[in-house]
Amino acid sequence: MLPENANEDGSPNPPNPRRSSAPIAQAAPRDEENRNDTNEAQQPHQNLSPTQHQTTTHQTDEEAALERQAAILVRKLRHDAAELANRPQPAGIDDLLPVIELHRKVARLVRPDNSAGRHKWEQVLDTLGRSRSAHEEIRNLDREDREDCEKMRDECANIRRKCVRYCKWYDKVQEQVNALFDDDDDDKNDKGEGEGEDDEDEDIASTELYDFVRGSMGEQEQQLEEILDEVTDVLQGIDDRVAWLDGQEERSMGVIRGLSRLERMVVDILFSYDCWFGEEDE
Repeated sequence: MLPENANEDGSPNPPNPRRSSAPIAQAAPRDEENRNDTNEAQQPHQNLSPTQHQTTTHQTDEEAALERQAAILVRKLRHDAAELANRPQPAGIDDLLPVIELHRKVARLVRPDNSAGRHKWEQVLDTLGRSRSAHEEIRNLDREDREDCEKMRDECANIRRKCVRYCKWYDKVQEQVNALFDDDDDDKNDKGEGEGEDDEDEDIASTELYDFVRGSMGEQEQQLEEILDEVTDVLQGIDDRVAWLDGQEERSMGVIRGLSRLERMVVDILFSYDCWFGEEDE
C-alpha cells in the first residue's frame, strides 16, 4: 500500500492548504482582540488634540505663575507692614498708600479663608463711604467759607481804598488851610504893628477859626486813620483765614483720596470673595 500522502506513482502529495491555514485562521480573532485592547488603552491619549494639550499646559503654567506672584506680594506686604509698625511716629497717608496698593494686588490673587468674612468687609466699605462723604461735606463747607472770606476781603479792600483817599484829601485841605492862614499873617506883617484893637480882635477870631478848622479836620482824619488800621487788621485776618482754608482743603482732599483708595481695596477684597465663593444673593 502507498502512504496516505503519496500519489499512485509514489511521489508525495503537497501539503493540504486547509490543514495548514486552519490554525492561522483560528488565531486571527485573538490577535484582533489584543489589538483592540491596545487601541482602547491608547484612545484617551489619542483623543487629546495638540491644542487641548497646549491649553492644559498653559493653564498649569499660569496657575503656577499666579502662585509665585501671590507669594512675592505677600512677603513684600508683610515686610512693609512690619516697617510701618516699627515707625517711631504715626504713619501718614503717603506711607500707607504703597501698602494699600500691595493689599489690593494680593486681594485679587489670594483666596480668602472662608466666605464668613464677606459681611465684615461690606461693613468696612459702608463705613469708608460714610467717612468719605463726611469729609467731602467738610470740604464743601470750607469752600463756602473761603468764598465768604473772599467777598469780605473785597469789601474791606474797598473800604481801605476809600479811607486812604479821604486821608489824602484831608492832607491836601490841611495844606490849603495852613497856606491860607499863613497868607493872612504875612498881610498883617506888611501893614505893620499898632493898627489898634480891631486888628487884635481879628487876630483872635482868625486864630480861633484856624484852631477849629484844623482841630475838626484833624479829628476826622484821626478817625479815618483808626478805621484804616482796623480794616488793615481785618484784611490780614481774612488773608490768614483764606490761607488756613486752602491748607484745610488740601488736607481734606488728601484724606478723601486715601479713603477712595481704601474703598477700592475693599472692593477688590469683595471681588476676591465673589471669584472664590460666588456672588452673594441679595
